[in-house]
Amino acid sequence: MLNNQPIKNALDLPCGTGRIFPLLFSRNIQITGADISSEMMKVARSKSIERSLQNGFIRCDAEYLPFRSSIFDSVFSIRFLFHLPVEVRQNALKEMARVSRQWVIVDYRHKYTFKYLLKQLQQTLGLPTKPYHRVSRLDITEDFRKAGLDLVKIFSTFPFFSDKWVILAQKIK
Repeated sequence: MLNNQPIKNALDLPCGTGRIFPLLFSRNIQITGADISSEMMKVARSKSIERSLQNGFIRCDAEYLPFRSSIFDSVFSIRFLFHLPVEVRQNALKEMARVSRQWVIVDYRHKYTFKYLLKQLQQTLGLPTKPYHRVSRLDITEDFRKAGLDLVKIFSTFPFFSDKWVILAQKIK
């Protein structure tokens, strides 16, 4: 069941260069930026000078978040999970679910696109192609189940052409 409480504070993991900060600031969401890269956080810090971040910036690993359980209303993780091996991705999602009170918002690269079909055809014909792994909806659902999350809604960025889905998940109580 959806709880329509507004998001007041959020973890941006990894925050990278602070790309989503303006969106969160415009909604008066207090942000904690976390990343393993100090260099990326330096850039993000420069973008947030006039706005205070809830806990500032924390250098950490997504598999071992140094936060209490249920401390954030939401965790945002954009342009990250698809870079991780399956086991690491699942561990990171578990940690995101642990530190979130309710929401986890992530993006995934899925296989339901023309580009994926073309890559599969190239492989079948024995033509050279770079490795191109994308996940199924079943893979995503399984990742979320293991992390203690319910998949609430998938937002397709550009159906059939983009391999990116933004996914809203809710922590299972």
